[in-house]
Amino acid sequence: AKQVELERERAKQEELERERQAEENRKQEQLEKERMQNQLPTDSKMTYMIAQYDFDASEENDLGFVTGDTIEFIEDLDGDWYRGRIGSREGIFPASYVLPAESPEVESNKEVSESQSKSGEQYIAAFDYESEEPGDLTFSTGEVITVTEKIDKDWWRGEIGNREGIFPAAFVESQDNF
Repeated sequence: AKQVELERERAKQEELERERQAEENRKQEQLEKERMQNQLPTDSKMTYMIAQYDFDASEENDLGFVTGDTIEFIEDLDGDWYRGRIGSREGIFPASYVLPAESPEVESNKEVSESQSKSGEQYIAAFDYESEEPGDLTFSTGEVITVTEKIDKDWWRGEIGNREGIFPAAFVESQDNF
C-alpha cells in the first residue's frame, strides 16, 4: 500500500511539473505573439529605432541619447527594456522612449538617419565652440574637424588630432564652402 501511495505522489508531482512547463510555454508564445503585433524585430536583421525623448544614462550599462537619435536595435530584453547601439556605444534603454524607424511617426526624421551613414568628411570650424561638458569636442574657428558620426541633425561626433567628442553641427561648415 505504501509503494502505491509513493507512486501516486510521484505521478502527481510529474503532472504538476508538466502543467508548469505547459504554462511557461504558453507565456513564451504570448510574448512572441505580442512582439509580432508590435512589429519588433525578432531576427538578426539590422533595425533602427528613433529616440522620442532624451534618456540620461544613470547606470554603467545604460545607453544615453537625445531626442532624434537613431539607435541600432540589438535585442528586446523584457518588453520594457531594449539593448541598442549608437556608433561604438552600446547599452540598455527604456522601450517606451523609442519608436521603430519605419513608423509613420518618425518618417519626418528620415533625413537624419540618411545623413548618419556619411562619415569621415572634413569640416571647418566656423565659430569657436567652448564647453565644460565631458565628451564634447571644443575647437577654435578655422580648425579642421573630421566627422566620424552624424548623431542627429544638430549634434555630430568628430575628431581633431587625438581629441574626440560631440559638437553642434551648426558650428561647422563644409570645406566646399571655403
